[in-house]
Parts: sequence; structure tokens; C-alpha cells
Amino acid sequence: MNWDEIYNRIVESEGFKTKIYLDPIATTKDYPNGIPTIGPGIALYPGIEFPVNAISEIACRKFRECIENYHRFEKEYGFELDSVRRSVIVEMIWNIGFAGVCRFKRMITGLLLLDYDVAADEILDSAVHRKLIGLRGTRRFKVRTEVWAKMMRQGET
Repeated sequence: MNWDEIYNRIVESEGFKTKIYLDPIATTKDYPNGIPTIGPGIALYPGIEFPVNAISEIACRKFRECIENYHRFEKEYGFELDSVRRSVIVEMIWNIGFAGVCRFKRMITGLLLLDYDVAADEILDSAVHRKLIGLRGTRRFKVRTEVWAKMMRQGET
């Protein structure tokens, strides 16, 4: 997968909203019901509407930061991933930030040992995954962490 394909996957999984919404996955003490978010998962403040081109520009900037953080992640831990697994890490950085991805210690160990099952299991054994499953409730839609785990296991085929 190239960077454009990864970016398109992020937009596809996040959706592209032009009005700010509270992201129930990203909560803090100040925002227990979710951080104000716009476009494809860009955290902001509630109530403001932006033109699509402005959101696209913000999303592209965030995506470039995710690529930079991916390279930092790769360098910090000393590995190179195939494009599919790279996509998983970039999407995770997009969703939970660089620091959030770095807290996935078993996933990182699995990546270093080329044990992609361990890496995938860590994604499924995360608070993010449990939160997404809880939000799904009775509705049937793909939970991105399940997709990430599958991609992590399979890699490029």
C-alpha cells in the first residue's frame, strides 16, 4: 500500500464529517463524552463548521504528521514493515497518536520478533478495541481494530 492508499483507508474508516462531533473513542478528563472532532477524526472544538477544503487541508497535514511519526516509530524501534503492516501503524497513529501506539509494548515486541500474531493479539487485547466493541452494541459494522489485527496477521500477500 502506498501513502495515498493508507490515507484513503483512514478517511474511509473514520468518515468525513464537516460538523464537529464528540469522538467517543478519544476521551479525556475534560471531555469524558469524547473529544471534539471533525473531518476524518481531527480533534477540535464543538459547534464550529468548516468548509470541506479546509478540513481536507487539516486532514492532509495530520496525515503528513502521521507519516513522520511512523518513520520516527520505525527508527526508534529499528524495524521496517511491509506496506500493509505500515498502514496499520499509520492508522493507529492517526487514531490514538504516536504515544498511544508506543504503549502497545507486546505489539512492538511482536513486530521486532516478526511474530505478527502476537502483534495482532495485542491490538485485540487493547482498551481501544474493547471501547469500539462496546460502541458497536447491536449494530453490525466492522470494528477497525479487528480489521487492523487481520491486516497485521496477513501483511502483504
